[in-house]
Amino acid sequence: MDGLITARPPVDDARTPPPRPVPPLPLPSGFVREGAVGEADEADEAGPADGPQPGAGSAHPDPRPTAAPPRTWLPADDGTGPYAGGPFAGVPGWRPEPRDPWAILWTSASSILTTSMVSLDALFGFLSPIYCDSCNDAELHRFGLYFWGYCGALLLPVILLIVGSALPPHKRYATARIVFGASALVFSIVIPLLYYGLLGTLH
Repeated sequence: MDGLITARPPVDDARTPPPRPVPPLPLPSGFVREGAVGEADEADEAGPADGPQPGAGSAHPDPRPTAAPPRTWLPADDGTGPYAGGPFAGVPGWRPEPRDPWAILWTSASSILTTSMVSLDALFGFLSPIYCDSCNDAELHRFGLYFWGYCGALLLPVILLIVGSALPPHKRYATARIVFGASALVFSIVIPLLYYGLLGTLH
């Protein structure tokens, strides 16, 4: 028995599973596998090839980092030019709204003129009952309607002035600021003219 050589039974290759391929581990962003730098440069020089690109449609994307497209549609506030300053100065992609240099001047002028006209309107309005000293009962009733309507109408230019002054001092509100300020001034002139025109119809 010692001199006998025993033969190993034949191995059935069909029953033995083939070894499973081990996928490469993904690298962190910014790293390239050894030997892939030259290949990447050659691929960039050659241009895009026909067929699927590396990492397209596979479970393992291309490990080469891709640069984000530059955000050119919204420049950053670099502290110079018409967009200088602001709480987010220097933040890429943020741009403050341009300010209207005439906002303070127009708001101040409309406020002074409208306030003066409304004050005069209120003074002449409170003196208007003298006009109806010799009115009868029907005329007094009409005068009361005209007087209280006049007092309520004087609130309109005041409201327009407040709304126009509360608008932000940006260029996109310049038109609205002019419309509100001019409307307040016009109503402060037209309302007393209409009121005294109605008072003329009492006699």
